[in-house]
Amino acid sequence: MQSLIVWALMLTTIIFMTEEFSRHDSANLATYHAFKASAVAANIMQYNDLMVQYMLANYDVLHLTLTSNSGNVEQINWLDYEQDNISNYSQKNLLRFLNYEAVVFNYINPLIYESQNAPILYLASSWDTYTPEVVKGYSTTQMLEVMGQLGQDMSKRLYQGNSTYWTVPWVFSQSKCNIIEMFSQLPADANGISTLNKLQSMFNLFCTQIESKSDYRFLTYVYMQPVVKVSDI
Repeated sequence: MQSLIVWALMLTTIIFMTEEFSRHDSANLATYHAFKASAVAANIMQYNDLMVQYMLANYDVLHLTLTSNSGNVEQINWLDYEQDNISNYSQKNLLRFLNYEAVVFNYINPLIYESQNAPILYLASSWDTYTPEVVKGYSTTQMLEVMGQLGQDMSKRLYQGNSTYWTVPWVFSQSKCNIIEMFSQLPADANGISTLNKLQSMFNLFCTQIESKSDYRFLTYVYMQPVVKVSDI
């Protein structure tokens, strides 16, 4: 009888310890995935920051000052991280975690063409998989985890209120030039109406024209923003 009681206590202890180890392992695994997703999200922001720095440094070459072709994408330039020496705009040569492809272009909305002849310069980068250099270390980190973390990071960065000027990047997934899912905040317009439909129409126009006029093809995940050089006062 006593041996049965001892065996029962031992079995209970084993089950309890197994559950505790499993719980801690699950928590550690979740922390591990969150850390990995955060690292990839930071890499996306660093890559695009370097692209913006390059665009600002070469603004007069990339940006059209006038256009007579409103409603159409113009002066499309496919940026190459190596050939364009993008690493010169950082103190380190960024290890790219993803297969980024970046393109810059000019566009002016025909609705505002009457009052503004200068088009806006845009950056669009896209990706869909890890690079061979890091794929083994991040093979279990899902892109949806990364995109969720990226959305949180941009919210903290963009709305801290210590700058008089900033742009709000649009980050989303797409297929055949149609937005599938948004991952960044998309402010409503002055009337409180969602601007998602406007962005959908705008991206569809950008995407279809860029792909028809150049060899660039948008990959699954897209980071897009206007780039404006602020004049020194």
